[in-house]
Amino acid sequence: MSSAATSSGPEATLDVVEAVVGSWCARTDPALLSGAQAAGGVARLATVIRQLTAAQVGLAGRVEDCHAHDHQAGTAVDWLARQNGTTSHDAKKVMDTARRLKQCPKTAAAFADGALSLGEADAISGAAVLDPTAEDALVAVASRHHNLTDTRERTEKVKRSARNGEDLAVRRERLRQMRRWSEFADDEMAAVSARFVPEEWAAVLAVIDAFADAQFQAARRAGTRDPIEAYRADAVLAAFAAAGESVGVTPTARSTESTETAVDDPQAESPGTATFGQADDGPDPVSETQRPVALRPGRVEWNVTVLVDAIALQRGYATATETCEIPGLGPVDVDWVNRILPDAVVDVLVHDLIDIRAHATLTRHRKKALDTALRARDRRCVVPGCRRRRRLQADHRHDFAKGGETSSANLELLCELHHADKTYRGARIKRTDTQWLWYPPPAAPGQPELPPGSIPWRAPIGEHLTPFDLTDLPVPSTLIESCPESESDDLLLFR
Repeated sequence: MSSAATSSGPEATLDVVEAVVGSWCARTDPALLSGAQAAGGVARLATVIRQLTAAQVGLAGRVEDCHAHDHQAGTAVDWLARQNGTTSHDAKKVMDTARRLKQCPKTAAAFADGALSLGEADAISGAAVLDPTAEDALVAVASRHHNLTDTRERTEKVKRSARNGEDLAVRRERLRQMRRWSEFADDEMAAVSARFVPEEWAAVLAVIDAFADAQFQAARRAGTRDPIEAYRADAVLAAFAAAGESVGVTPTARSTESTETAVDDPQAESPGTATFGQADDGPDPVSETQRPVALRPGRVEWNVTVLVDAIALQRGYATATETCEIPGLGPVDVDWVNRILPDAVVDVLVHDLIDIRAHATLTRHRKKALDTALRARDRRCVVPGCRRRRRLQADHRHDFAKGGETSSANLELLCELHHADKTYRGARIKRTDTQWLWYPPPAAPGQPELPPGSIPWRAPIGEHLTPFDLTDLPVPSTLIESCPESESDDLLLFR
């Protein structure tokens, strides 16, 4: 009898949960809440949703262990996708996470308590099974900031460090086994999902960038404003069409025209001109006849940027706290960097974990030292909480027209949205010795002011710069003489 009561206990409790949640949802009208009450409700529900998700992940794992799913639906993944009304990819993530959490008790506990989301638990458990010593730090940071992009970056470094002994050929084959391309329909559109080896994708990306710039130029001349993602979609089709023509496949021809564009304000900059990424959030509706068509660029120069800590280059691999990556694409092997090094333009940046303090280039030509320093220091928009990484724009904190100098001390990279906020809407940004201070635009008429004490928003300067890891010192190199006793670090940027 005790056993029967125990087995029915969770089901009875779940009946209560269903009743309470259903009743609360039915009685809650968001239109009757103030903005502050709605914001508080979102925050509290986020924790509840994470807890319920963790419970379902545990139950789904148990279903798979017991083979208790409806076999007519297919695999346990297919069954779960049908239960949740999601894709098989999303359901597979749940099942994979459930399996790994059995080996990651601290991640599992934080997930069950609502301190981690499914995405965070998935990323951390993937790294923790390879390096259990990193689990505590990953859980602590993720549960405090809930920045999934940052968590994934940290876990990727941990996984890369844990696989440092892996043979290069084995690694490349492992990654190539994970490459994917799939086509599907989405909201009346043809859609694709793909995964590539970062080093291989970097070469293709240069072609897409060139075609996208041609699309952007044509759009500006035609007076249209589409999101940059739309231009990049056009660029992919144009590049495929060009490749098709080279092997005798002739696509449907469309008239084309080229153009030039002015870049005087932060809302009208070309993807390839004085920018570092993406933007254009507000497309203007235009007729189909007004839209620019696929254009071909001129000669495409293959150019890939790699950021690598000097000590990692000397040692031969990067640890979990060091950098060796193609910005925006992900980490790469130091071995691969060494292979391209003889043909690379090398810029040496010396930083103090806050700002770039010195720059040198291993070429007789003068390079854009300032752009290089900004790209290394500000790898995403510096406004606290902003995650935009592409089409970042260099902003003079003290206006150049009013005597502000063009230097790293007076420049920062902002996304288009925040650059426009600062230029047109009264937002301000200041800098202390260690922090960015952002003062958002004044509240619009009818909108409540932010609570006292919540402004300014704060973010560390140079948060992506990494210190030397001295646990495994490399053999001294004649290329760069490191100084372990110094508080600074060297970072190489290859182009």
